[in-house]
Amino acid sequence: MKIFYTSNQDLMSFVLSENKEKNINAIDANDKKAEQMIFLLNQTSLFNEEPNNMYVNCNFFRKIKENDFAKILEISNGAVFFYLTKEKEKIPDFMAKHVSEIPKLTKLHLKKIITKHLHNKIIDDKLSEMLIALSSANPLLLNNNLSKINSYCMDKDVIVEEDIKNLLFDTNEPNIFMLLNNILLSKISEALKLMDRLIMDKFSILDIINIISTQLFWLKIIKVSLLEGKNNFLIQKETGFTIGQIFSYSNIIKNVTLEKMNDLMNFLFNLDYNIKKNIVEPYTSFKILIVKHAKQ
Repeated sequence: MKIFYTSNQDLMSFVLSENKEKNINAIDANDKKAEQMIFLLNQTSLFNEEPNNMYVNCNFFRKIKENDFAKILEISNGAVFFYLTKEKEKIPDFMAKHVSEIPKLTKLHLKKIITKHLHNKIIDDKLSEMLIALSSANPLLLNNNLSKINSYCMDKDVIVEEDIKNLLFDTNEPNIFMLLNNILLSKISEALKLMDRLIMDKFSILDIINIISTQLFWLKIIKVSLLEGKNNFLIQKETGFTIGQIFSYSNIIKNVTLEKMNDLMNFLFNLDYNIKKNIVEPYTSFKILIVKHAKQ
């Protein structure tokens, strides 16, 4: 059995996406209690199912009792578990030697991600570092930006600086930002109408997901900065946004919790993966995402 944890939601999402690429069976354990997980693991063992199941959102580990943890250790059958902690949350002593924190990705790791996802396109080291900086060294945002480069430069063998600037600074489409705004503020009717208008304007669902994910990432940065008590001038220095933009974005997210923003990022991540694997129909699934998230 292996148990991994982190307090970084985006790092968790990225690691899970890399594991899903290996076709490991992922089972969502969200809202499950320890005794329910013990029952599930017992059933898996009883029917001799594959031992390489991956259980995600295993937040029951955060409040698990020592005797329940011992039972899971005994019957886990090679399973891998992932769960989120709060910042600086203490791991209980009885768990400590069995769990590992997901390490933060180094610049070298991020460069390997770029090489892997650009599918044999050539990009020099200076541009790789520029791409990492523009993605704030965030693996999930970096993946989104690489998807855009692959989509719009599919006929190019060599990536140049102009490609990166044109693509990565093209994410402030006002209609898509308004769509994100409507989703965050639970305006279902307006969001659905705007989604249809964007599709009529030749945006694909994957285009919309990529752009919204990037915009949501920056809104999360501003939200965290505000929660940390940073003023608009310091946020401007860290993000490059104007004071007017920061004021406008702050008004949008002032009544939106960071938890809700993280949940939406997870929804987008899972939908992006499922569409690319042809598991779901894009249009209907995105509509379901809007309604489901807006009702939270």
